[in-house]
Amino acid sequence: MIIHLLSKHSVLFIVLPLLIIAGYYRIFSDKTADYYDARSRNLTDATIGTDMELETSRPCTHALFREFYTKYKHLPGHGRWIRKEDQLYFQPKICKFKFDIMENSGEALRQCLSHSNVSHIVTMGDSNAGRHYVTMYEAFRSFGRKTCRTIDTEDLAEGGFLPDKNYFTKSDKNWTEFIQIHYRYCRTCKSSRHLCHLTYANQTRDIRFQHVAMTMVMDDSIQLHVPDFRRGSGLLEDVFAITSQQFIFRYYLADDYPDVIIIFLPFNHAKRLALEITAAEIEYFHALAKYYLPTYTKIFYMPTPSEFERSRLASVWINRTYDRGMLATEMIDELNQKLFHVLFDDLTTDSGRVFAFLDLLKISQDREDWSEDGVHMDWI
Repeated sequence: MIIHLLSKHSVLFIVLPLLIIAGYYRIFSDKTADYYDARSRNLTDATIGTDMELETSRPCTHALFREFYTKYKHLPGHGRWIRKEDQLYFQPKICKFKFDIMENSGEALRQCLSHSNVSHIVTMGDSNAGRHYVTMYEAFRSFGRKTCRTIDTEDLAEGGFLPDKNYFTKSDKNWTEFIQIHYRYCRTCKSSRHLCHLTYANQTRDIRFQHVAMTMVMDDSIQLHVPDFRRGSGLLEDVFAITSQQFIFRYYLADDYPDVIIIFLPFNHAKRLALEITAAEIEYFHALAKYYLPTYTKIFYMPTPSEFERSRLASVWINRTYDRGMLATEMIDELNQKLFHVLFDDLTTDSGRVFAFLDLLKISQDREDWSEDGVHMDWI
């Protein structure tokens, strides 16, 4: 599934993995309405046309999304939340997903991976991204035998704000002693690794899942610096990483680059910076990803969902404004659009390497009932 989704020969988006990764697959429990109109309220509406008729004849494919990106210059974000028995799912306006697999998501994901060459899936992002990761991993783990186990999890220090140096240290590298760690400023952002044994058609192979915590688009919570007096000794000559992102792409993942990487740029945190600063960091981040990640790695970017002022737990954060007087969701919307424009050339060419999805901010604006604290969504 996740890989059919990314394969150059793929025809259909197989919806469930992306809905799981994006956080919009959820058991429908005590909701009352059958349909939820996902039109924006106060932000620019990313729609096609003016009515709510849904396109049910065209399948959701990468080719169709490229066509949309090219013509409308933004991510699709119009459609409906639809209740189907005990499930709630989002139906885009422009195409139709295959929802028949939703009743057995773990098996569908296993079948997809069993027919692909994918063995390593990585997600990157903050605590919301970590929840997406857990949802994806648990969907895979939940079907059939318990064939998955935790390999390692960060042991955060300083009240949860300091990254775990040992987690990112590789004993076979002579530069690991030069790793420097600094505050990450997110006590719920934690990296982890899991291993699953996939058995299908009497064959067993390993599938590795990994989440890498990241709280800003570019930050210095993990750096690699070799002092001048230690340089000039072969391998140490060109060892450096001035940002966490450079360290992750250049060193941490280097011996085992993933087949698929799903990136949730942490705009819930980056919204506090000036818009121009984060826009420049988005460009630099994407340049790093394309430079260091091998061409076989499929790169998915997921936009940041909406925040909700009325759901915030502390009054000091309610209706707080950021750059240019924007509220949190308005700022995140601007950053999502900046991300799209940075990705535009890659998204509108059939390179088979860089992908995006629906406008998750637009389609999540009517899901305030899922918000725990105005920022985190309860979709696990």
